[in-house]
Amino acid sequence: LNAVTSRYSGVFTNRPDLHPVLKKSGRESGERVWPFPIGKEYLEELKSDTADIAQCSPGGGGDHILAGSFLQEFVDDKCDWVHVDLSSVSRKGGLAHVPTQLTGFGVRFSLNLIIDKNIAGIAG
Repeated sequence: LNAVTSRYSGVFTNRPDLHPVLKKSGRESGERVWPFPIGKEYLEELKSDTADIAQCSPGGGGDHILAGSFLQEFVDDKCDWVHVDLSSVSRKGGLAHVPTQLTGFGVRFSLNLIIDKNIAGIAG
């Protein structure tokens, strides 16, 4: 995900109120994330002549946002969700506390988010 360099990964959620929590978990775990917008306004770019909805846009612009908006179409509106883009799972020279190319990105972030109180008690 070039929009935030390879030092961050994008996150998408149908709960914008979780953006500060997601960023905090990223900072605390050393696996930094940045929230991106999703929404119905992006679906125009995913129209298809052969399917109900296309997975991506032929133009390729904003693919990460379109992918998040695509995923949202398959989740019930009553279900809270977070998608973590794993673009930082492999980074030449390592990332944060991991010096190897395969960083294992997402494990510490997810554990911090779930176990270390950041997400507990804020379910809608």
